[in-house]
Amino acid sequence: MLPIKMAKYLSDYILWLAFDDSSEGLVDLADMLDGPDFLPLKDINFFLRWLWILSWRPWFGLMVRI
Repeated sequence: MLPIKMAKYLSDYILWLAFDDSSEGLVDLADMLDGPDFLPLKDINFFLRWLWILSWRPWFGLMVRI
């Protein structure tokens, strides 16, 4: 797993991510938001609020499995 260093919202459910190892790329989360746990995030307004909260809490230390 790699820690996310920076994330930028582009459109819909597409994000640009930069990682601690200097790699970067685009991810479309639309197809990954499956199941009851992710149902609230399918509402784009809720998704954008969730991203905003993460953007000002870098201590969350989000990790992504690659």
